[in-house]
Amino acid sequence: LNVPMLAYPMHLAKAGGVNEAMINLHHLPETVRSAASQLNSEMQLSFVDEQPEILDSGGGIKNVEAFLSRDDNFWVLNGDTVCLFDSVEIMLRMLSQHRASGAIATILACPFPEGKGLGGVFVKDDQVGIDHFSKTDRGTGLTPFHYIGVCLFSKSIFDYLPEGKPSNIFYDGVTAALKDGHKAEVVIARDAAWFETGNKADYLAATSSCLSHLASAESSKRAYLEQLLDTFSPNWRAGFQAEHESTRLFDSSLKSTEKISVGRFAVVGPGVSFGEELKLNSSVLLAGASIEENTVVDSDIVL
Repeated sequence: LNVPMLAYPMHLAKAGGVNEAMINLHHLPETVRSAASQLNSEMQLSFVDEQPEILDSGGGIKNVEAFLSRDDNFWVLNGDTVCLFDSVEIMLRMLSQHRASGAIATILACPFPEGKGLGGVFVKDDQVGIDHFSKTDRGTGLTPFHYIGVCLFSKSIFDYLPEGKPSNIFYDGVTAALKDGHKAEVVIARDAAWFETGNKADYLAATSSCLSHLASAESSKRAYLEQLLDTFSPNWRAGFQAEHESTRLFDSSLKSTEKISVGRFAVVGPGVSFGEELKLNSSVLLAGASIEENTVVDSDIVL
């Protein structure tokens, strides 16, 4: 929706009281730095470039222990998580539960999205305590939930992460802490709308769904999404149009947008250039894309 995907976790981080964050870099680090610079965030941002070896979810956290352990508790948010909620109050709920329980980890989860596999966070019958993590059902009969990229940890988690080598925060760190007598808990966001974005088809489907929430006065996610866009793309309303047959979100700086026809949905970023006529169907044109005259773009992402 014409904001860097980092905007989605940053919106949640702000709601969780975060005023200083470390962004972990590895693949295309300058691209991520550029995306962060577009956010105009009041948050103080630092960067660490995880080289030469990628350290996985636990090793990446251990790598910045000096930064994260300055407080008793710290948040970890996936940089590519796109998830909508009814309210950012979910973050305050997590914080309150984490402080009250003394858990080493509090993990945000949701019921499994349609089409998503079974593996995940297996929760005890109390629907709060975490029993184990697994990619398959071990026959325990416990309910699995889907992890959606937001965690709150006690700094004592560092005692269970090996120094200087890859590790998984759940399968290594939290699992070892559970065996050592610590407890870990979930907060279940039953209202969450979580989106896969790791390939073109999923990215376009996520875009379509988010636009539908934005266009619907009846959607419980509309206000949440409006608040996010107001923060990170203040002029978005000038380029938003929802009609019966199509929904469009064009960057407000674009000129001559009447030359663009839209089928189903389209998002067009800043600095896009195009000829006399452009037909878009279920497509996204990212910032700076250049399109030839009389072009039809169908179910595609144009860089």
